[in-house]
Amino acid sequence: MMYRNKDLVLALGKKALVYHKNHLLFIGDIQTGMKIFISNSDDLDLNIKLKKRLAKTTTTNPSH
Repeated sequence: MMYRNKDLVLALGKKALVYHKNHLLFIGDIQTGMKIFISNSDDLDLNIKLKKRLAKTTTTNPSH
């Protein structure tokens, strides 16, 4: 799944990939990638959607 906001791209698969202006900023844990994307995105609707997904992931994986 891919999310875009201006120059930011979040690609989620087995790992998260975060790009800014086509440069890879982060590759690794999905929860961390989502947090990085949310903290740098100014799209409130998308941030809310991702925060809800992040909350579901956190409750099903409390060790993260």
